[in-house]
Amino acid sequence: MVKPFNPTYSFSKTLVVAAMTMIFISLSSTSFRSVYAQDVPPAGTLSVISHVINNNGGTKQASDFSNCIDSSGEGSTSMQCSSGQDQGISESSFDPGPYKVIQDPSNSVDEYTVSYSPDCSGTLNAGERKICTITYDDVAPPSPSS
Repeated sequence: MVKPFNPTYSFSKTLVVAAMTMIFISLSSTSFRSVYAQDVPPAGTLSVISHVINNNGGTKQASDFSNCIDSSGEGSTSMQCSSGQDQGISESSFDPGPYKVIQDPSNSVDEYTVSYSPDCSGTLNAGERKICTITYDDVAPPSPSS
């Protein structure tokens, strides 16, 4: 026994399925975008410049020093270290939050004093760019005893 073809039923069933599929896809992509935009803030960027002053006989260059960015927070540890750059091309991007730039403890700075600009520590906000300047100044040799 062959059932008679009912064009109204077939056509309307197809439209309902297609409409439901489009609504589902639309809702899924909208939810994904709003969750992604709210939950994942853009990283911030920190440039580190190593400035070396050799006015007391020192001979080191920026690349002779190593700097570390500590962006650890709330139970996580994150330390990024790299050779010094005097042109500010050493950039690091990381999640918003507190940070501190330090001289790499494993790289000796004997015969140099180290000073940090204000942006070498603080809080980096989402999408923010900061520049940290570390100055290495050679120490004058001790004067001979008379």
